[in-house]
Amino acid sequence: FDAAVARAERGIACGAHGDDLGRLRLLQAEAHRWRGDLRASRAAAVEAFGLLRPEQAAWFDAVGLLAIVSSALGEIGWIVSLAERLLERTVDTLPKEAQDAYLVAAGRSASQLFFSGRADLGTRLLLHVDAVLSQCSPEPHALASLDFSRGIRAMTMGDYSTALAQMRAARASYERAGDIRAQAMVMGNIAYLHMVVGHFQEATDLLRLVGAVAVRLGLHHTIAGVRHNQGLALARVGKLAEAEEAEREAVEMLTIQGNHRVGAGARSYLAGILLLRGDADAAEREARAAVESPNPSPSVRALALATLSEVQLAQGEARAALASAEKSWALVADQTDENEAYVLLSLLRALKACGEQERLLTTLREARDRLHARAARIADPSLRASFLEKVPENAATRTMADELLGTT
Repeated sequence: FDAAVARAERGIACGAHGDDLGRLRLLQAEAHRWRGDLRASRAAAVEAFGLLRPEQAAWFDAVGLLAIVSSALGEIGWIVSLAERLLERTVDTLPKEAQDAYLVAAGRSASQLFFSGRADLGTRLLLHVDAVLSQCSPEPHALASLDFSRGIRAMTMGDYSTALAQMRAARASYERAGDIRAQAMVMGNIAYLHMVVGHFQEATDLLRLVGAVAVRLGLHHTIAGVRHNQGLALARVGKLAEAEEAEREAVEMLTIQGNHRVGAGARSYLAGILLLRGDADAAEREARAAVESPNPSPSVRALALATLSEVQLAQGEARAALASAEKSWALVADQTDENEAYVLLSLLRALKACGEQERLLTTLREARDRLHARAARIADPSLRASFLEKVPENAATRTMADELLGTT
């Protein structure tokens, strides 16, 4: 990646302008992304976006890359603007290469919209793509990008069976395309889905494999995400010292990269790990840093506030814990969110500690009903059972409901 950036600079020094300059900046943007320099990637991608012509494949490549980097930096306005530009495009008049690049850009943009809490616009974009697919004969890269975005959409809706199937399809398409970097990225997301349904050892093993590939290829962007998810996976299998080490590395890398969205999540995970290790003061520092992190998505901010609530409860500050939990739940109450079970459990525990019995029972009924509704979206019976029984927050909610509500 360093060599790619340097050689592009040599081309620019030779007087590159117009399309040539735009393509060189785009190459630099891609290299910066994989080596984890998100700010440099964004700057180069913005320049390429302005230099390249909208009917070119390279222009769509710049759009897709800008969506990814803007999401990581917390610049949601950019992603929305790019998606709206893609919705305005007609595909049938584009040359074949540009059609494939358009589909990749649409898939990438939709994925980042789902990550950033704009599922409405992400769904519109995918529906628009579905309407024009009959006009194209997509190459594997395009198919992979769309399968990945559909997997992210299914994940945000709680349909984990579909999410896993779409992610595996994306991995297979990237394999056909010979794109090892993208395969590693998708495998990291498959590992995360294993965690979501309670397959923590499987997630740990897969993340170790993905991490080895990412290190060999120098994919610092991917390495940071892998270490972040390894922290939680290792904690869930009881390896707390290794979990803390992994999550601290993730926080450091993500901070250097300027990845606010994932960085806030990593600090939240680290706070939870520190709390399990009995260091509530350090856990509070990390949880507050996560809450104060700039521009996280609503889902990530809700996770941070719920984690802070758990820490405050452990410190004996029940009323403060309840205030944090209420703020957390307000962020995701009106949508389907992957963190909702954890958020609701923090609210339930705070209500119980504050002696608010009536609200506790009302909220517990809602938590139970929402959990069962999420489980019902999982078509695979074995995944559904694991989701209910092995994910700690889900199991804890069910236990509390059995104790306080019985079968009512």
